[in-house]
Amino acid sequence: MKIKCEQCGGVLSIEPSDILAICPYCGSHLLISQGKTFSHKILRESISNREAKRRIYNIFISKFGKSVNIEISSSFIPFAEISGESSFLECLAPSFCEMFFVPYNLNIPAGEYRFLDEADFEINQVIFPEVNINSFKAEYGKEDVKGILYVPFFLINCEIGGKELSFCMDGYAGNLFCPFLESVVIVDERKEHLKMFFSHFFAPLFLVFPFYFIFKDNFFDFMGGVAFFYALYLFYLEEKRDE
Repeated sequence: MKIKCEQCGGVLSIEPSDILAICPYCGSHLLISQGKTFSHKILRESISNREAKRRIYNIFISKFGKSVNIEISSSFIPFAEISGESSFLECLAPSFCEMFFVPYNLNIPAGEYRFLDEADFEINQVIFPEVNINSFKAEYGKEDVKGILYVPFFLINCEIGGKELSFCMDGYAGNLFCPFLESVVIVDERKEHLKMFFSHFFAPLFLVFPFYFIFKDNFFDFMGGVAFFYALYLFYLEEKRDE
């Protein structure tokens, strides 16, 4: 079977079952999909399966105070690597995006790259592109579409409060992608309001109470101290929210 290298135009001889090839003319590592060849590379995972599960547990317990049953698996999901005015990745597995809330678009992550090899298909769950990358070359310009980048993701199925949920976490930065998480978890609003009232009133008051004994003869100095510490506390809350 003959196919053409998309990088240099050289003709390669492959077997019908081949999914990877190296061009003998330009040395490009190629992925074979839908009778076409595409340059490809893979982003190494920086987070282990165990670390991903620990982070998910921490999120559920700290945010909702609930335990959760988790099933987690790792997969490498194909993205078209597009450069030009803005560099980003666009997912080549749209049905997977819908199932696990994998983002359609990503900024190109920093990290260590390598080329795919046969062992990746044997050991890991490598998702094959569902979309022909030539359609992106027509949309963005052939020179702006660099090829396919496989990005590691943890695919998570969990049960919390009798509800089942599927979502994902990226395997290079640990970002959790679950847009409907808060809507499926029942939150006690009364408890949340009491917690907010305590954090915005009693906590700052507790911090400035010792200064009452210093400025008790001057009420305005004491209230100025209260305002100062309350402003510091609000600044702290804003910084913590950004994190």
